[in-house]
Amino acid sequence: MATRKSLSLFFLVFLLIALILFLFVEYKKKQFISELNYLEFPGFTLSTNHSEIDLLNRSISIQQAQINTYTATDSILVTIPEIRVQGIHYSDYIFNNTVRLDSLIIDSPLLYITRYDTLPLPPVNETDSNKPFIQIKHIFLNNGKILRQDTSKDTLMSLPSLRIAITDLSTDPENNAPPKIGAYRLTILNTIIKPNTLSRVTLARMELTKEKWTLEHLLLRPTHDKYNYSKFIPYQDDWISGTINNLELHQPDITQLSDSVFKADHIAINGLQLDIFRDKHIARKNTQKPMLTTLLNDIPLKIALDSVLINNGKLTYGERMPENNNYGSVTLNNIQNNIYRLNTIEKDTVFINFSANSGSQGLVKGSCTLPLASESAHFDMHLYMHKVNFATFNSFTETNMNMTNKGIINNAYINASGDHISAKGRSYLNYDEFEVTLVNKKTGGAKKILSSIANFIVPKKRDLNEEEKFTITRNQERSFFNYMWLCAQKGITVNMI
Repeated sequence: MATRKSLSLFFLVFLLIALILFLFVEYKKKQFISELNYLEFPGFTLSTNHSEIDLLNRSISIQQAQINTYTATDSILVTIPEIRVQGIHYSDYIFNNTVRLDSLIIDSPLLYITRYDTLPLPPVNETDSNKPFIQIKHIFLNNGKILRQDTSKDTLMSLPSLRIAITDLSTDPENNAPPKIGAYRLTILNTIIKPNTLSRVTLARMELTKEKWTLEHLLLRPTHDKYNYSKFIPYQDDWISGTINNLELHQPDITQLSDSVFKADHIAINGLQLDIFRDKHIARKNTQKPMLTTLLNDIPLKIALDSVLINNGKLTYGERMPENNNYGSVTLNNIQNNIYRLNTIEKDTVFINFSANSGSQGLVKGSCTLPLASESAHFDMHLYMHKVNFATFNSFTETNMNMTNKGIINNAYINASGDHISAKGRSYLNYDEFEVTLVNKKTGGAKKILSSIANFIVPKKRDLNEEEKFTITRNQERSFFNYMWLCAQKGITVNMI
């Protein structure tokens, strides 16, 4: 009888403890849901319409979540129809201060970003030494959208399709280390970006994985044509239209991005087409232009790339002179460009090799070395031309230099070495059947007498196996590429006059 009473008492005590635990858990559950329905930190709020916790299935469901936050330039509103957390490991949090989840699923989020000139940033709080470790096996973001506008509701970026899949995400707050990721895949479709009022960028597809980043059909288009572009800029600037069929970046290393360091194996760019135009009807802003080594070293993101490979490229460069409403251009086709050892971290020496076709038969090949550690921006340039027809440049020279040419460059070698002040070079030129016609810029007709004098001075052919020397003083208010053009131009003309 005493035993039965003892068991009954034990059973009642057990039920009472279980009831107390149940009520305590329900209380904490409601308290957690209440806190989850509205969380607020400096510069960040999260509100939800409905939250539900399933303790037995170790899951949380959040309905109609809304996040408000901001950066130094943007106000950000995120609406999420549903967030699902599955496979919560309670014991890891209780005993190991670790939030471990099997999966986090974010469905159809919409990021609405409004750009402002400046916004007050939240105060910086002291680092919380008790931050938990985080381990999430799978993260999925489905059917995301991003819209960025300015205060006048002009769309700056439209990203209608975003998908993200991440596996094995972990953080280590004790060592203040960046998050580690086992694998990831980010897919973006049909992106439109307006970096400024004068240009527009569209991207058909971008896919990022741990092994490779791929961009397909990237287009840069000015919002105005060549003739009207200059009406919207105060000084001369390049009108640029560009296309990339496919870009692949292999073995990207993002582990040091927080330290502004990016490493990768190589980049392959296929089908790059550039159309560059400069309208010289408007004034030039005469400011000192940096050399290419300076531009590379001044990139805020430190880079380490084994190589950059450009295949099947095309470049068209044109100018409109103040005396002429038409513009002249020159085009290079089938450009193959290889850039090796682009490393601004160790300030390596960059090697550039390129080849292109001029006209139907002309070949232009060259190379350039740029020691990034050189304080004087030293460079070495080598250029070779074979079977290049002078007439392929007539579209440019007739409009911009009031002259047309005939003849064939059989072989030309141009070598130049220099720095940010001057360059010295040697060149050899072999050509046949050269003839120049000077053009009247008003009537477009030939200046016959002056053309005859010019053809008397310039030999019709040259096949001497002799080198000529030349010197170029750099105009520091012109670009590095203008500097290289002057070296090539001087290397040819010094053999003809």
